[in-house]
Amino acid sequence: MHLTKKTMTIQYGIIGTNAHTLIVHGVRVPMLGSVSEFVQISRPAPEESPNRGRFEPSTSRPRTKPRRKSRVLATIRKFQRSTERLIRRLPFARLIRSILIDIHPAGIQFRWQGIAIDALQEAAEALLVALFSDANLCALHARRVTVMPKDFLLLRKLNSVRQF
Repeated sequence: MHLTKKTMTIQYGIIGTNAHTLIVHGVRVPMLGSVSEFVQISRPAPEESPNRGRFEPSTSRPRTKPRRKSRVLATIRKFQRSTERLIRRLPFARLIRSILIDIHPAGIQFRWQGIAIDALQEAAEALLVALFSDANLCALHARRVTVMPKDFLLLRKLNSVRQF
């Protein structure tokens, strides 16, 4: 740090100020005028740089992480735009085959066409999306934003009343 009457040169910057003193890296320096009149910030010369040849951090504003709420909303928009399947195809096909084995006797074997599994998967995903959107409406009605198991129980009760 170099002090003269009119200017003060600081190599790495100011940490803090108060009315009568300038605090530079923990050292208090008395001031007579304003900070802009006395302070000049200079950087070390490139040959004196301790990080020579390494990545030099930028002086621009640091990147901020997106907030959780905006990240969640972006994920929701991504899934609403997409037309791809939400459940993977092979695990769903294995699930169908295991359910079919449980329903029918062991001697009977079935062969499934790919388009039949796709149709069944499309219907299952449409049912799940409708179920979750109705549960979301129940949660919003209860002035909540989180879907809870009691919302699904309420939907089951309402659907059983509707069927009769």
